[in-house]
Amino acid sequence: MKRNFKRICILSSALALATVIGGCGGGDRGRNVEYVQTHQQDEITRLRAVMFQNNADEDRIGTIKFGEKDSGLQMSVDLSGAMPDMEYKIYAYDIKGCDIKQIGIDQTIIICVKAKKDISLPIIRSDGKGNINSTYMITGLTAADLNNTKLVLARTNAKGDEIEVGFGALRERVLF
Repeated sequence: MKRNFKRICILSSALALATVIGGCGGGDRGRNVEYVQTHQQDEITRLRAVMFQNNADEDRIGTIKFGEKDSGLQMSVDLSGAMPDMEYKIYAYDIKGCDIKQIGIDQTIIICVKAKKDISLPIIRSDGKGNINSTYMITGLTAADLNNTKLVLARTNAKGDEIEVGFGALRERVLF
């Protein structure tokens, strides 16, 4: 029994060694394999925010996308369900942290501390049907500056007060 065990150990060691040698130096020696790093945290170039309406159901109203181009940061807006022929402002907030608060037996709310970023984004305007399909080019801003930013869509009501009507969070777009 000891002799068989010793033979099995020697055989398995020899097979393991052959596998390692074959993987390291064997195979097609004429093939050059190159490794290229395709993503780094500081090289964010594309962001996307799914926008939701500020109502009880938080209905999805569209997307706002940012992508770096040679001429600057391109902002593409595709929203529906807006008030027809109305101007909207987009504000950017830095999310500092969130707390979960229990407000009932089965209810919790998330309260986030946000700080308004000193970033100027274009004023957008809806068409006669309440749709916004526009593209803007922004200079002096990168996608990395906006990563993990909360966007707030606001308009002026009949009384002249500015009200928040939509929100979304910018996240990095991965192409996989």
